[in-house]
Amino acid sequence: MMGDGLNLSPAYRPFTKPMWAPNLVPFWLSTQMKSGISTANADSMQIVKEMEARFGFFPPFFEPALPFPLILKNLWVQTLTSYVDNPLPELFKEKLAAYVARECTIPYCLIVHSCSLRPLGMTAAQVLQLLTKDEPNLVDVQSCISDLKTYTADRSWPQSGNPLETLIFSSAVAIFSKRDTTDLQNELRRVVGDENFCHLTLFLSYNRTCHKWVEAHPEISYQADARAIQNLQPLLQEQPDLDNFFMSYQIKLRERILDRGAEQLSKEFRSLFEKSPMPIVITDLESNIVRVNEAFCELTGYDFSELVKSNIDKLDCEEDQGRRKQVLEPLIGGLEPAVSIDRALVQKSGRKVWVTETISAIKVAETPVYIIALLKDVTLERSERELEKYRAEQLEQRVAERTIELEAARDEAVRANRLKTEFVANISHEIRTPMSGILGLTEILAMEVDEEFKGTSELILKAAKTLMWVVDELLDVSKFETGKFFLVEKPFRLVEAIDDAVSTFQTSIKSKNLSLEVTTDRNVPEQIVGDQLRVSQILKNLISNAVKFTESGGIEISTKVLASGADRVTVEFSVKDSGIGIASQHHPHLFGMFMQADGSTTRRYGGTGLGLYLTKRLVGLMHGTIGVASGVGDGSVFTVTIPFCIATSTNTAV
Repeated sequence: MMGDGLNLSPAYRPFTKPMWAPNLVPFWLSTQMKSGISTANADSMQIVKEMEARFGFFPPFFEPALPFPLILKNLWVQTLTSYVDNPLPELFKEKLAAYVARECTIPYCLIVHSCSLRPLGMTAAQVLQLLTKDEPNLVDVQSCISDLKTYTADRSWPQSGNPLETLIFSSAVAIFSKRDTTDLQNELRRVVGDENFCHLTLFLSYNRTCHKWVEAHPEISYQADARAIQNLQPLLQEQPDLDNFFMSYQIKLRERILDRGAEQLSKEFRSLFEKSPMPIVITDLESNIVRVNEAFCELTGYDFSELVKSNIDKLDCEEDQGRRKQVLEPLIGGLEPAVSIDRALVQKSGRKVWVTETISAIKVAETPVYIIALLKDVTLERSERELEKYRAEQLEQRVAERTIELEAARDEAVRANRLKTEFVANISHEIRTPMSGILGLTEILAMEVDEEFKGTSELILKAAKTLMWVVDELLDVSKFETGKFFLVEKPFRLVEAIDDAVSTFQTSIKSKNLSLEVTTDRNVPEQIVGDQLRVSQILKNLISNAVKFTESGGIEISTKVLASGADRVTVEFSVKDSGIGIASQHHPHLFGMFMQADGSTTRRYGGTGLGLYLTKRLVGLMHGTIGVASGVGDGSVFTVTIPFCIATSTNTAV
């Protein structure tokens, strides 16, 4: 039984009695079974039988719940307790149900309850009069309260047609419309008593539930309801205007909803206007104040009575006179939807406050009639900006002064560093000259002394060579620092540079019982162009560290070609040891000046911490790279990659 209800559109159709009306229930049952709906459920069918016993027919209102016995039972229990068995007078209940059904967007409830009034003795004209009665407004609510106060408390329900029952009816309608009716409810409860009041509110709640249910199931058809089948056509014949009412009530309902929304919106706007923490002012087009809120009064220091009907321009400070009027011109002319202005106002106390004013027009039929402005007090923000600006200027001045001081300190530090470097270079030269003599004389002495003093002379020679190594490192550092370090590049045999570096440490390696493995790639060119002395120095520094930090195991030195071309070759040198290793957190600092893995290393193994620093500088000067792979207890692998030119007859001659 698909219905005739359409949301907010003419859903009502003049009633046409179906051919199956005389045998409605049996036909309906057979139709449902044929359609496959699970009406054969025992629980549902039992409830259906109860309804037929009470009404003499099955109301289509319950049809959507048939497949769901629990829902059907819930609806039926509500209907029994709130409607069917509710002890309020039948005529009163049906009149109230018909009247409040005007609030339902689907016509089912309105039509079936209107039709129920005819068997209760109401004429079609009386039904129309009931349905077209205006809903109570706020004045009517107050009137109901006043009238109820004239009655003493009486727990019995008044006779039908009694003025008190009419008053109760109007009060119930007002309560149903969800207005603020607390006082009205209290008076009504006093007059009719708690029990009757509970029956009434339960009945109103049930009607609201019915409206929601029908609106959720617009397929419910009033044409399938026995009340409409028996009474609608006679009502329409007796009072044709009812037909027009049923056809147009949804349009009127929409208008009532819109009116209520507008009323509520206006009420909410007034509340927001009054309670807004932001100052708001409404003026006419000539800037005469029409309305202000409390926040605006607090901002200006004036009372409401002092502001209304005065001109807002009187609040302008002297330098801002006339600015607001200029800003309003494009707004009033319709050129701008809103404008904003920063200006100063003078409070009643004479104090100046800065505000940001956002202004827009209130229009009627697209014509501006009022101006509304929202103000924000920015006095504190403006003061903070000015203070921030002053601080920034002071900071800029201090930064400039400090920059001059730092530049002077930097220049002094550069000069002191240069003097230090020059001193180190000079003192190193001064030390190197006599040390060369000591080395030479010690070597001669070592050859001529007896066996008894030979060990002593060798120790002197070793110490002198160590000191000379330190002096040479200091000289190299000073050259790098002063930019006077240069490479002397010429053709040389790489094998000779490697042999020179390895031979320097043969004795030390042998004395520590370390193994030594030296491998050279056969693809290394016979001769390359570079600084042989410095290549050898790089290898010596790496081998020196390997020997120093390795107590057992061995050292592997390898040379291989990474890339080769017609005139260039890239060679990788690798020095691997099985020594103490280096923790990963120390890797980034290994190649710094005077840096070692930790302080204990210097105390235990000695050294200046310049070897790896000079090695990295030398490798960089040769356009190469250096890296390390190591871990504590895993030994170390230092890898150096350097590009060389391959020696040819041309550059050999040079």
